[in-house]
Amino acid sequence: MPNTPFPAAGRGLPEITRRTLLAAPALALPLGAAVDGHSRILSHYQNWLAARAEWWRLSEIPGNEEYDDPRSLAAKETEYSEIAALLSLPPQTQAELAAFSHILWNRVGPTSLPDTDGFREEMREPGCRAMLAIWQATSGSSTYPV
Repeated sequence: MPNTPFPAAGRGLPEITRRTLLAAPALALPLGAAVDGHSRILSHYQNWLAARAEWWRLSEIPGNEEYDDPRSLAAKETEYSEIAALLSLPPQTQAELAAFSHILWNRVGPTSLPDTDGFREEMREPGCRAMLAIWQATSGSSTYPV
């Protein structure tokens, strides 16, 4: 089949060939988007979540009231290094933006426990409401990040 351009010449439009038409979907993806489904950001995010869960689990063990057990310190260090690695990459998908918004919520979001007056007061702040809206829009969740 010959590669005959669509007759757009003379109208100030670029010519559209079969080749450019077939390439259009790939060009619509964000630059560097993971085509194979692997995302370095989401890998770092999952590692961050696992490190946080491990730290919380270890915070309950007897004798670790000061959170100075070497395993707690290692989990906290992993948490920080995963945040640093994640933040070194630009988010390109909705899921990656959700990961960024969860990190943001964790670092600068409300400090009070949910279902308390303090939490409700903090949630009146525009910054907290904006973070929550971004999290909900990108994650599909109807609640706050945990």
